[in-house]
Amino acid sequence: MEIGVCGQVHDNKQALAEIINKPIAKILFVGGTWTDEGGRPSSIVSKFAKTLEDQDIKVDLYNGGFYNDLENIIELVIYYDYVIWWADVSNDKPKIRDVKSINPRCILITSKRNDNNKYSFAELINRALEVKANLCVIFSKEDPVYTMRVFDPLGNSWFYGFGTA
Repeated sequence: MEIGVCGQVHDNKQALAEIINKPIAKILFVGGTWTDEGGRPSSIVSKFAKTLEDQDIKVDLYNGGFYNDLENIIELVIYYDYVIWWADVSNDKPKIRDVKSINPRCILITSKRNDNNKYSFAELINRALEVKANLCVIFSKEDPVYTMRVFDPLGNSWFYGFGTA
């Protein structure tokens, strides 16, 4: 035991037990390509998920699959604190991404490909606002350089980086 601020007595073992038993945030990560034929996993999504897991952060990962399965997966968002929704769906299919209507309290992180700057930054912000994302990750490719930018829907950029394949 030790004496804390204002003479309060603290039991270090009890405090540690409270920290250890505190529920850990649940993370759902949906990425990869989703098609009628079964899609395919994304290597970028796999690398991000592995990085989180290497930090002892548990992630429930769905990386590519059948398009129709997304309708069941999106219903799971109600059970998660953080949802990383990076599902790549063909433009000829209806988008399944209205995470915030199912779980308005989750932290939503979305993504968008913006090869050769097809979309302006204002258009990307508008998309983030439409889906009520808390953060958006933009992946761009201008051969041979790949870039990644993380921003919030107010237009604040939190990260910008690049590399080659």
